[in-house]
Amino acid sequence: MQVVFLGGASGVGASCLAIELAGQWFVVDAGVRVDKKADPLPDLALLEGKDVRAIFVTHAHADHIGALPLVHQAFPTAPIYASRATGLLMEVMLSDALKIMNKRAMEEMELPLYPEGLVAGMLNHVRPLTIGEGLTFPELPGVTVQASRAGHIAGAVSLGFSASDGSLVVSGDISITPQRTVQGALAPPITRPDLLILESTYGTRLHPNRQAEELRLAQAVAEGIDRGGHTLIPLCGESARRTCCCPKHFLPPCNGRSAGATRPLPAGP
Repeated sequence: MQVVFLGGASGVGASCLAIELAGQWFVVDAGVRVDKKADPLPDLALLEGKDVRAIFVTHAHADHIGALPLVHQAFPTAPIYASRATGLLMEVMLSDALKIMNKRAMEEMELPLYPEGLVAGMLNHVRPLTIGEGLTFPELPGVTVQASRAGHIAGAVSLGFSASDGSLVVSGDISITPQRTVQGALAPPITRPDLLILESTYGTRLHPNRQAEELRLAQAVAEGIDRGGHTLIPLCGESARRTCCCPKHFLPPCNGRSAGATRPLPAGP
């Protein structure tokens, strides 16, 4: 068993793993860095000379999928396995990425990372990944794959891989705490894996209580509505948008006005 970190090992963004198991190479995630001062891409040169048989995606955030079209371009026959929700979100996220890249190309003369046609071709190679079952794939004989929900956002999974020469778990981005629209994470059912690759972006921080923060938001919105005003909530995260676009789950009545009075506004380009 071999594991090569192409990105994401010592910083945030460009998450990408190349793994050799049972004598076969596969890739888990291929994201970009959003920091404009850094190289946006993982070190894809480390894939040269490797016969990548398949690609697995943990979830649809840009730091995990933003470079997938380039990996697909290098290995056009490798299928891309993702949960159904992740597959659908990838279409939206990569479409947004193309709009942003084209805008920067016009305004800042910044070259796009890839063209629209490459994204369309890549999406045609996405295959559904069933959650909660031990799976085998013809591209990876001798390897069993187990996906379990990871919390975090809709469709996010942790991945377990096992073969005769070893086993490992790739957590992806995880959230144990249940959200309004996403259940908390469950570990893949692999007993004593040889290697655990665990996301730790906020591992040293104490987070505020989610219920208390939801109540604080609800009270602020209710006060604004009671004064006859409006509340604008900038939401840059997919999971934050999903939660706040379902306000009936946690916004209290406001002097006869219900949370149904709220509505999302269209996002900018």
